[in-house]
Amino acid sequence: MEYSAFKVNSRLVWIIVISSVLLTIVALMYLLQEGAAPKVIIHAAMILSASAWLIVIGDIAYRKFYHKKFWIIFMVFFPSITPIVYLFQRKNLERLESKFGS
Repeated sequence: MEYSAFKVNSRLVWIIVISSVLLTIVALMYLLQEGAAPKVIIHAAMILSASAWLIVIGDIAYRKFYHKKFWIIFMVFFPSITPIVYLFQRKNLERLESKFGS
């Protein structure tokens, strides 16, 4: 039995997360080379990162699996990379959730 806790399509979540990471990298490259990044890029990266963060934290809160505290702590300390790591580990967490039950 497969269900999705995401309220939006999982492909859209991947697109949001990857685009936020790419825009963050572009903004950092601007900062390292020229000293100032265009505000449009910085704002777009912040908006996409915040939306990815909220979608993933909502999915973490909805699911019933172990180590929720681990994921939430990493979301606080590493907000830009934790959503992409969580999306990679989500299938494994679903398997563990169905194996051990809630």
